[in-house]
Amino acid sequence: GQQQGGKVQRADTIEGLSSLSPQTSFLDGQAKVARWAESLVDESVMFGSPMSPFEVHGAEPWVQTVLASMSSLLSLGFGYVTQGADDAPTSKLIALLDRDRATLPLDAEDEFLGDRRRRDRLKDVCRVVRAARKKGQKLSLTVNTDFKGSLAALREHHGDNWVGPSLEAVWGKMLPEQRVCAFELWSKDGPNGPPKLIAADFGHPHTHGRAYYVATRFFDREFRNLQPGFILAFAEAECLKRAGFSLWDLGGADKSPMMQYKPQVAIEMDRSDFLRRLRECERIAVAAVASAAESSTVASSNGHLPLSDPGAAPTPSGNKIPTGIVFEDIGEDELWGAVTLREQEAQTLQEWKAAKKIQKPAKADRKVAKRTVAPAQTTHAAAAPATSAAASEGTSGGPGNATKDLARQQFMTIFQQLLAEGVPQQDAAARALRALASQ
Repeated sequence: GQQQGGKVQRADTIEGLSSLSPQTSFLDGQAKVARWAESLVDESVMFGSPMSPFEVHGAEPWVQTVLASMSSLLSLGFGYVTQGADDAPTSKLIALLDRDRATLPLDAEDEFLGDRRRRDRLKDVCRVVRAARKKGQKLSLTVNTDFKGSLAALREHHGDNWVGPSLEAVWGKMLPEQRVCAFELWSKDGPNGPPKLIAADFGHPHTHGRAYYVATRFFDREFRNLQPGFILAFAEAECLKRAGFSLWDLGGADKSPMMQYKPQVAIEMDRSDFLRRLRECERIAVAAVASAAESSTVASSNGHLPLSDPGAAPTPSGNKIPTGIVFEDIGEDELWGAVTLREQEAQTLQEWKAAKKIQKPAKADRKVAKRTVAPAQTTHAAAAPATSAAASEGTSGGPGNATKDLARQQFMTIFQQLLAEGVPQQDAAARALRALASQ
């Protein structure tokens, strides 16, 4: 089919700063983003223009333009931050198209667990959750039960927090329609202890309720041994998966200390890969709507509207996310990926046990080995033929034994090679067994 949208010109730049006009149509915005995915040097894009930046504040009726613009930017694949003085009534909106993105495809448990560092982190979080339960500590996940309190805690625990009063006012307008969510993690000691907010994430559903963007987050460092940020991440991802979301997006990833947690809870990908996955989410959502309507014409028919128009972007569908108490008492089954991890480890254990049987000599072979040693303790002259006969018996006791010996030898060759590559012993045994079975 023909490509929709207008012709894409060179990026509008002044002193190397790319900009995107709120009057750009959604389809033209998609075309620009596709081009920038390959060519954008800077990772930030000025929304508006350097001479006339887009203003963020919560006053009516302008706030409706702000809400529409933010939905459009998120569905195009941008993250965002706001810039302005702490006490200023307005702030500037900066769109982010990071070169490297930390995003979790919520149906990619096997891909996620294929990385040893991510796998070890999830195992450790499961261990912490088990230990907390044993001590009578209750961990709960809620959504939007204390949004203002969570914002106050963000200011308290996040020293370089960029969320100012103007954005808080916008979020307040978003809240009734669930266009912004605070995922809240609470800790409670004993049945009568007061709940304590120990972590929270603030973010936005978008693109027909298929993708979720985390704008900012915090955890209480007093509870760092509990790994509250990691527990929140995996519990939040599990909630979103159950609600029908496909992507959990943490935004840009780099090597700074503040970002080091991201590759442990999400998959790092370049922006082209992220945008491909996001567009696929939109395609699937549109196809589902079309199928439900028994029509092939249902699509993003409002793509000609400007980014600042409320009808331009796909609907956020924030009502898919449950509010209130989501997980009253978080256990391993409420952590994304934990069930798959447990299944994989059970399978690996079975394969390892099978591999141990291959490594272990058969009972008949062990008897032969004993008979070869016993004559040597009498006379050396008599031992030689006895040993020779016994060895002959052990190695030529029929085609079955010969096949087992060959399989054992092949297994050990593969097993030792994997160990030399740094693969853990149990995993190496399981992989060697699978390799042997496929031959």
